[in-house]
Amino acid sequence: MLNTIHLYKNDAEKDFNTDFLASLNDISIQDLVVLYMKEYEAIENIEILSYDVTTNPDEIDINEHSININYKRKTDKLDIPNYKYISTNSVGEMSFRIRVHTNINEKIITKKILIPIEYDGFYYINNKKWKTLWQLCDASTYNQRGKITMKSRMPIIIYQSKHRPIMDMAGLIHEVSIYSYALNSKSRRGMSKVRVKFINPMMIYSAKIGLDEAIKYFCAGPDIAIVPRSKVECGEVCDDDRYYFFNIDEVVFKVRREMMDNNKYIASVVGMLKNMESAEFPVTYDILADLQNQKDYWRCRIGYIGSAKSKNLLTFLEKGRTTIYMVERLLDTVTRIDLRLDDVYKNDIYALMRWMIFEFDNLKTRNNMDLHNKRIRKNEYIVGSTLGKKIAENINKIIEKQSKSKMNTMDTLLESFNFASDIIVNGMRNNGDLVKSDELVNDFTALQDMYFSAKGPNSLGEQSSKMISQKYRNIHPSYVGAIDINVSSNSDVGMSGAFTPFVKIYDKYYFTPDREPCMEMYNLRQEQKDFYGKIGTDQMLYNDPEVPFDSYETYIAFMKEEGQNPGLKPEPIRIVEKEPEEAPEKAKLFQMTEEEREKAIEEQSKKNAEEAISEDTPVDAESEE
Repeated sequence: MLNTIHLYKNDAEKDFNTDFLASLNDISIQDLVVLYMKEYEAIENIEILSYDVTTNPDEIDINEHSININYKRKTDKLDIPNYKYISTNSVGEMSFRIRVHTNINEKIITKKILIPIEYDGFYYINNKKWKTLWQLCDASTYNQRGKITMKSRMPIIIYQSKHRPIMDMAGLIHEVSIYSYALNSKSRRGMSKVRVKFINPMMIYSAKIGLDEAIKYFCAGPDIAIVPRSKVECGEVCDDDRYYFFNIDEVVFKVRREMMDNNKYIASVVGMLKNMESAEFPVTYDILADLQNQKDYWRCRIGYIGSAKSKNLLTFLEKGRTTIYMVERLLDTVTRIDLRLDDVYKNDIYALMRWMIFEFDNLKTRNNMDLHNKRIRKNEYIVGSTLGKKIAENINKIIEKQSKSKMNTMDTLLESFNFASDIIVNGMRNNGDLVKSDELVNDFTALQDMYFSAKGPNSLGEQSSKMISQKYRNIHPSYVGAIDINVSSNSDVGMSGAFTPFVKIYDKYYFTPDREPCMEMYNLRQEQKDFYGKIGTDQMLYNDPEVPFDSYETYIAFMKEEGQNPGLKPEPIRIVEKEPEEAPEKAKLFQMTEEEREKAIEEQSKKNAEEAISEDTPVDAESEE
């Protein structure tokens, strides 16, 4: 029997997922390192020129990585040891040539990064064998009460407030859903709770492209328009029963009645517009008259949120700009690539936030435990939780220094590369939930290839396992055929397990062929086309371009061709160095109080004006007088 058992036909053999067991479809560590290093190019002063990869450990001088390279040093001479430790390391090396420049300085540096090399499913680091597990994480968003969250570089959180009453200018009450972006997540610091700071999404878009364009970007242009000041002053509003009239402080806008009554998205846009009112700094027509002034006003309003009170709105401008910078940095490249969406919905954070608002109800109905709403990853967390996290922190530091107008120099940029070259290798060993030391005494490793953990970077209970709710430790019917329901951790039930060798994987990481929901914006545009086709397109409040609706595919092709609003491009992150003679004077300003600083600037302005007058005065003018 033993001699003939290999002849037995196994009907399940065709379903055996060998590609999954061998991790053949996972994106390589090398590609991920390149993607994360290119994030530095968000700063205009940094350019990745080229990179080389060495995968043979014998060709790597490990001594170069045993010293702390400081790119701020005044000399290029390095005191590298001339000995080599005897150890078993399966590591490669990626060497990046990087141009760092300012308006007065330039430097070409070489940044070397060690990367782990896999041999037969294992990593050999410091004479030990290591095995990486699959991480089971959310496919895109997960939901909690009143909000959905997408985990990217930082959590992208959208809240929904249902049945919010708003009053029009005729005194009618309308109940609408209002969306908010959460600038921070609710957490505890010591014994006190951190208060969540909410920002009206329409304020963020208005700070970039102005209020009119923000309305159009949310596909509400045909149905919502700002009423000119002249018509308000003449009392010509509220007389047309085709429209509802609302006000944002002193500014009036009108809304197509049928569209607001029958479409929840138009009603939500109206609710967010109405929610832009401010008792301290009211919206006026004068503010909206100039686009640049309007943008600065909304930036100041954003900076005002959660700040100490002040009667001068301009004092919050820099904080508002910093907030915009941080918002634009929320979506990292890897998350954007992994999302199963057309580019029009994920080109940048602005397209993604709009998609989250439009698809909120569909995303909110998801079951967090359903395997169809999950994905797997391996190399992504190896690089992202180490190198990716460090690069994000360093770029944020540069943004803070830029926005606070500190003494920026070439050193500010070079400091961002002063991290250890073995950051990925060391970080791997410190991730005990997902990277395990191999303790097997035989060569049967297939079972290890199927193990997974739901813990690790950007996961449930990242700070503490005690914070994981009981419901996330249960099993779900979707596990059948994909996860072995008999395998579980003894110490942390429900947070780890094993896949079956017959699990079906789609698009490298997912358990279902279904893509992300994305039809709501298309349906709205279709509804607008049908409505204005009946009553006449001349009644559109904004002349919307002719959109093809032969199919969803033709609509997406049109959207791609139409392109993104150019005003929504990320703010340039640029470090400008001051000439040496300027530095001492600037340093004095930063040592002053706010009153002293304003006084010094005023005195300097008077002095400059007097010097200018004296230079323009003819030599003989005094003699004539």
